[in-house]
Amino acid sequence: MIIDYFKVELAQSQPLAIALDKTAEVLTLQSAEICPVPGVKPELLGVSNQRGKLLWFVDLSAILQMNSPSSPLSRRKKVTAIVLSSENLKVAGVVANLKGIIDLDPQDFQPHSHPCLLAQTTFEELPMGILDVDRVFQTLQFMDTAKTLTTVN
Repeated sequence: MIIDYFKVELAQSQPLAIALDKTAEVLTLQSAEICPVPGVKPELLGVSNQRGKLLWFVDLSAILQMNSPSSPLSRRKKVTAIVLSSENLKVAGVVANLKGIIDLDPQDFQPHSHPCLLAQTTFEELPMGILDVDRVFQTLQFMDTAKTLTTVN
């Protein structure tokens, strides 16, 4: 069974696939529109007002432990993010580049040891992780700001 995924690139051009049914939208905004929140983990970049609601922005590279030398907000003026959704939660995952929609067959997936990666596969002769969006939310809920990731009204 072929499934649609959104292919993105993280820091250092690392490809990542996100199930299309776990994405709500793509956002591009000025980094100044993301307000940092003091005292939270560095993976949580801050919040932004999106259509009258606060939306958390997270550094997917940091969550996947592909740490880059500095925050993605300090390196660029514009930020691109994929809004991830799981049940009634939403969070915006900051990515380096959008690569488009691709079709993948889960039968081609191989296990991966990272808890936030469902699996890995090869696409265009390069290894690519498959993001486990539900596990990303579980990881975020264990951080200090668990109560701030509230349900979407």
